[in-house]
Amino acid sequence: MDSQTLKHLTKRELRHLHSIEFGSMEEKADACFIVSTTMRELLHSDVKQASHIYHLLTDEEMKHVVFRHVIDTVQSDDAAKVYMQFIAQPKSHETRSNFTKTLLKLLKSDVAPNQKSRTLFGFFERIAQTEMVNSVPIFLDVNIFRNLLDIVGESNHSDLYSYFLHLNIRPKSKSVFKKFRGSLLTTSPRSQFIANTGYIDPKWYDLNHTKFNPIHASRIIEFYSFPELNAIHNHYVNQNDPARASLFLSFMVSKLEKEGKNELTQKPESYTKDRVSVILNCVLNLIIKFKSVSSATQILKFMKNEHFNVKLDSLVLLLKVSRRAKEYDQFITILAGIQLDTLKRNERNTIVDEIMLLMRDKFHSSPKVIIGYVSALFGAPQRQGSGLYILNELGILSFPYESTIAAKITSTGVVQAATVDNALTNSKLTSRALSYVYQVLFNSMDVTQRHDPTVINKYFQLYVNYMADNSVDEPDDKPLGVFLKYSLYVDENAEQKSLVPSGNYYLARTIFEYYKTMHFKGNQISSTTLRKLSNTAITKFNDFAFATEVMRFAKENGKMLSFYEIFPFIKKADENRDTKRFDFWMNELTKMGVKATSRELNEFIKFCREPGPAKDAYKYKWSITKRRRDNRKALDRLGEDFLPTTVGNSTVKSSSDKVTEEIVQHGS
Repeated sequence: MDSQTLKHLTKRELRHLHSIEFGSMEEKADACFIVSTTMRELLHSDVKQASHIYHLLTDEEMKHVVFRHVIDTVQSDDAAKVYMQFIAQPKSHETRSNFTKTLLKLLKSDVAPNQKSRTLFGFFERIAQTEMVNSVPIFLDVNIFRNLLDIVGESNHSDLYSYFLHLNIRPKSKSVFKKFRGSLLTTSPRSQFIANTGYIDPKWYDLNHTKFNPIHASRIIEFYSFPELNAIHNHYVNQNDPARASLFLSFMVSKLEKEGKNELTQKPESYTKDRVSVILNCVLNLIIKFKSVSSATQILKFMKNEHFNVKLDSLVLLLKVSRRAKEYDQFITILAGIQLDTLKRNERNTIVDEIMLLMRDKFHSSPKVIIGYVSALFGAPQRQGSGLYILNELGILSFPYESTIAAKITSTGVVQAATVDNALTNSKLTSRALSYVYQVLFNSMDVTQRHDPTVINKYFQLYVNYMADNSVDEPDDKPLGVFLKYSLYVDENAEQKSLVPSGNYYLARTIFEYYKTMHFKGNQISSTTLRKLSNTAITKFNDFAFATEVMRFAKENGKMLSFYEIFPFIKKADENRDTKRFDFWMNELTKMGVKATSRELNEFIKFCREPGPAKDAYKYKWSITKRRRDNRKALDRLGEDFLPTTVGNSTVKSSSDKVTEEIVQHGS
């Protein structure tokens, strides 16, 4: 067997070759020489094959000889030595030390930044190709980490992160890592996908992947902490992605098992039980959200028998599901079972928010009902700053109680307060809750009135005046979003359908100018509101400049752009025969990995001038189909993978009423 042949053998052929016994020590020595020579040559061209050759050796003595020979022959090649050490001894101190030394040497090398960046990525890529799982994290000095970020450039940060995951590298500072990863989560769908999965160089159609090979999965489990895996799981639950939510739940289970093996003597029993409790609540949340309330019976019974509490997050999710399903009686039953007097302030605010949402949804055009709950939950006007006081200052009370627009009423005594638990009273009116009141208020008006820019502007100006000297709790853009929603309506009675009246559009622009002065950040900004504004600007008014301004504002404030926002730019560029702008936006859409539906992709394909983007779009469509199928399979397997099949030697059966009873009796 010569070196050239060995380089191209498959894993199956290598396995067969290494199973053949040597006839003499001389044959074994010759084989060691050929293997070591081949591996040395492969270290810069095909590290994966070098790793396969080495790890399919069954003779430990031979592996040792090959390793020593390769190391001895690459002494002057720092990178090759690191590759070989990662293949054979990924956890050794010497391997990690040589990795850091080589990395520093590359960072300090006297070459152009672009060349240095390419060299660094090549270095990381070859280590990743060893297919070894590094179970001991490599912690970089923060200055080295920041230098690395500067060299590769911001546009390549997500690709760098993917190698960090595969090699299990982090900065020493947890806060620095958290900030770095957090920035990727809000840059684009592509960077968000990488920040969660570490997928190397994903294409547009790769972003719907729901499975990873065993080596990649093991690297994810090693890289992330249990709480980080839990956060990613929760993200996919919130994104209505049961396949990936279930995948990361399985990673949490594997992480717990690994911790149990490694740290059983170091961690108290309560530590393991707490983590099992987190997993069980994750299972419960998956079932409640993606299957049904009645399907949760089995896990609830198990948690009860094993003395695991149902966490408040699960109860809140059950409230949400009940509200959205219009199961209002069930909502009240669940709420009655929560120990409200033990809640922390943020937990109480969450419950209060759900109550306000219930009133908004159930009595969507009856402002007196939701105002009565504002009075009960956020205080009557005995004090300045109470909920009812704020509503009167904002002119909200005059329409339902005096049939006038945007004026203060003389006495708030006409408001009948609702009856609520004392533990929930004297909360502070939040910006979100205020937005719910605005929604019900506008819904209670007739169609022409609720969309009249003069009417909307009166309420908007009162809001601006009040906020100039005052504030509401947990500020965000939700109230402004309501003003924009009712401004940017579609006038179906106009001669040209889908026409937004110019008066409404210019009011929306005025609202946005004020919006920018509020300095909202992150989750305080609603992507939906800005998408509607930019889309209207370009599709209804051909206002490229304003649409671009809105999109730039959104992106600068950590909001990812959507197909809904970008595609109108592509259509307009095509209409105007602006090839430069057309190519820019086509590339931007696919490069960022913007999410799209099958219907949107069909429209996108019509505009493709080159075969490449159209081919990618068809692949993306297929990946959507596969992801939907994987989601269905994940839900079918949920009971098999995570739930005990029997409890107390008998299968548990129960109605949704019984489920609700179980939850409220054993909740937190």
